[in-house]
Amino acid sequence: REFGVGIAEDKFPQRAVEFVRQHVHQPLRLFNVGFSTGGYLTAYHLPVLIDGRLEAYPQEFTQEYLRAMEDDAVFRKIAHEQAVTHALLVTSTAKMRAFARRVASLPEWETLYTDNTAVVLERKP
Repeated sequence: REFGVGIAEDKFPQRAVEFVRQHVHQPLRLFNVGFSTGGYLTAYHLPVLIDGRLEAYPQEFTQEYLRAMEDDAVFRKIAHEQAVTHALLVTSTAKMRAFARRVASLPEWETLYTDNTAVVLERKP
């Protein structure tokens, strides 16, 4: 890492956000991975499932959200109940890359965009 000013490109999905803003033109509800990512996406006026303000969410919801990254059935349940249309998943860790691969392999999800930092998937109707 270098000291400097700016956005850490390996942690925050700048290019994926630009892709969503330019190419996704429908009512949007994002499943996002990472509490800090939620705040970042909110700064770009993208509707997210969760962000770093954990006190704003019921504890049960936060726990279920965390389980969703390990359990595809829980992920599918949340996506359905919360009317999730897309997922923007930061893939900076092995755990998150594995989660992104699992979601991409689900038949109701299609990969729209990928780079070294993130993947954007769309939930088929």
